[in-house]
Amino acid sequence: MLNLSFRHLDIDRLSPFRGLHIPGEGDVKRYMRKITPELLQSVKSRLLIDRTPYKLLALVQLNTGFRLSEPLFARRDDLVLDHAIPHL
Repeated sequence: MLNLSFRHLDIDRLSPFRGLHIPGEGDVKRYMRKITPELLQSVKSRLLIDRTPYKLLALVQLNTGFRLSEPLFARRDDLVLDHAIPHL
């Protein structure tokens, strides 16, 4: 990012972090499950059990793709249900 900023601002300098090495970086590989429609449905069904505000917030995120702050800080006025396409 620093190099990109230097280039954009026409600053003729090298990053002071260019020689930085982090020991062990890239050594550990973790398996990441592939996100499938079945996995999403499984997560949604678990969130519907014993509904809490936090679980409902997670459902809004899964169904809309919102960041956490978007549904969390939305006002009731932001919810439009009487539209051809209901939206938040």
